[in-house]
Amino acid sequence: MVQAGKNEFALSIITAGIYSVTAITKQGTICYKVICTDASESVNKIQYLGTGSSKHSHQNDQNNSFQPGLKTSQTGYTLGYASGEIILFKCYRGIYTTVVTDSPVESKNYEVEFAACTDPDGKNYSIVKIGEQTWMAENLAYLRSVVPSSEGSDITSYYYVYGYEGRSIISAKATANFASYGVLYNWVAAKYACPSGWYLPSDEEWKTLEQVLDMSESDANTEGLRFSGAVGGKLKDIGTTQWASPNAGAKNTAGFTALPGGTRTFGDGFIDIGNYANLWASSETGLTGAWVRGVSSDNDGIWRYPIDRRLGFSVRCLKDNVCTEADTGRNGTLR
Repeated sequence: MVQAGKNEFALSIITAGIYSVTAITKQGTICYKVICTDASESVNKIQYLGTGSSKHSHQNDQNNSFQPGLKTSQTGYTLGYASGEIILFKCYRGIYTTVVTDSPVESKNYEVEFAACTDPDGKNYSIVKIGEQTWMAENLAYLRSVVPSSEGSDITSYYYVYGYEGRSIISAKATANFASYGVLYNWVAAKYACPSGWYLPSDEEWKTLEQVLDMSESDANTEGLRFSGAVGGKLKDIGTTQWASPNAGAKNTAGFTALPGGTRTFGDGFIDIGNYANLWASSETGLTGAWVRGVSSDNDGIWRYPIDRRLGFSVRCLKDNVCTEADTGRNGTLR
């Protein structure tokens, strides 16, 4: 038995090769692939080095026992979830992160697509493929400038960080809300803030997402709060760490991981953080409006409304799949 927290082990292996190491806890099972290229040991063993950062010290060596054997016929992949439940996998390759959701009933391999989604500040974002579309799986956090909530425009770009009423980019980026929820943009800023190779989705592209997630076509074209397909629940991050209780119907089966970044309003400053995720579309409506999608903590629906372009909302960008030869490698697909 080991203590809760970080525990360290050292592996000694007789024969070079590729090994699967499985750690089983009450919370689930994690499997690692270990590659041994230079084996010079006389016996296979796993040495427990203790908790915390032991630096493989000799003191820990003297105080801990050995557990022989690296891999037996019992080694396997135990996922520890009920049939029908969705597992969210985060797959990494260097700076790239891709989210995959599935409900596997047997061992299977996944082909994972990686793509650069890097803003001008150098931040790279997790992505997720839903149907034929590839979306950012995080709120955009590119902060070109920052202003207090009292300032706004429908023709000039404005950037806000929820709860921050100053003008210092450094100070705004140091806030907890920036780290958790990213940046709020007026519509003009939202149109031009996405990373290279990505863009602000149109109202029709939002409808495509909704219908892939089982909303009916007629409801997708309807204004207001729509419950068809429980799309809001499929988009929302689960739990009440970042969402306010009850976060009704949140399943995140799409891997979109919608986060409630709140709103920058006209007279009331910043409101609704933790309760609402409001996301711009690029499509205009009327002289001063644009379409917005929103999900809330109260239900599993998703609303579609024309909203004044001066408000500040979150942004999720969509990958431009029409890529020139010159873009390949910069915005192209990695496997």
